Amino acid sequence: MAHINEFVEKISDILVKQKALSDQQAIDLKKGFKDVSPINFEAYLLESSQVSKASLLKALSTYYKLPAFDVSGYLFEHDLLRQLPKDVMLRNNCIPVEVDQDILVVVASEPSDDLAVTLERFLKNDIQFNVGLAQDIKNAVEEFYDEAPTEDPSEDPYYREEEETERIEKILDTEDKKDLL
Repeated sequence: MAHINEFVEKISDILVKQKALSDQQAIDLKKGFKDVSPINFEAYLLESSQVSKASLLKALSTYYKLPAFDVSGYLFEHDLLRQLPKDVMLRNNCIPVEVDQDILVVVASEPSDDLAVTLERFLKNDIQFNVGLAQDIKNAVEEFYDEAPTEDPSEDPYYREEEETERIEKILDTEDKKDLL
């Protein structure tokens, strides 16, 4: 809970410094959004038109000390998205966007070392995070995996059901433990 309250506090303060929110709006947000997830807070700010998307991205960039990346309308490389299972991207609100000198740039709504460890199980490249909006990331992943009416996802060699991804993760966990011994 402390992490969530800290997020709301700091993002509100950053938005005030950027003049995207008034002092009173920030006080009201801090009171009204105790114990709300960062994703829900982000969604509320956008849906209520409290701040613009650009202002929120700029605030997230300041908060995480990472470049912001707006995934809306971005044309993703199929080969990059195929490197991560759909459910991993959706569960972690992340999406790979480009390879820059053997470094894979991944946009995540909550970039962290834990997320990097999770993603490294599936990826060969080193990871560099950018920060993006959770709903936009989710929409981009869903759009990429939208089925054509005549398409059978089981025929796609890269398609994995959530259970299959969990099975692979367990195998990788076992292999990681063996490597430690």
